Amino acid sequence: MDRTQQSDALASGPRTVRIVSFGYLHGEPPAAHLTLDLRKHFRDPHALSPEMVERTGFDADVQYVVMMTPGVVELMEATAAAVTAFAFGPSATTTVVATGCAGGRHRAVTTALYLSHLLISDGFRVEVEHRDVDKAVKPRTADGEAVDTAEVTRRQLPAALVADTEQVGGAR
Repeated sequence: MDRTQQSDALASGPRTVRIVSFGYLHGEPPAAHLTLDLRKHFRDPHALSPEMVERTGFDADVQYVVMMTPGVVELMEATAAAVTAFAFGPSATTTVVATGCAGGRHRAVTTALYLSHLLISDGFRVEVEHRDVDKAVKPRTADGEAVDTAEVTRRQLPAALVADTEQVGGAR
């Protein structure tokens, strides 16, 4: 469908797209037509700069780092094209896109915001939910995997103390 046909179709009423940003460390991805896993292939501001840990994709410096990562803009444009295909398919309902990164605070939020901008520009009605942006930052390894904080605590304590603590119901 070219842009003219898309515009004509949207004239009968804008299609709705729901975008959900999330963090894999906070639970399963939401049900979606398209799920983008941004963990392994795109720059994580959290890993690049310690002062960005508490910031989110609503902050300009985080957005800059994410959007300047090679491939992100192209991925968002391709995702917008895929959304169009879903939205104008034979059983068109609300199309749901999930954007996920490790913690759901940086890459997922930034890309959800950028994708919403592209889709609004194309005439879609867009709803955006940032499921995990306000959740606590979870400790993780350099490759984005969750760190078992209880295990870290056990390794830092002398073995005898760990055994005593576990007996009385402490660190597990």
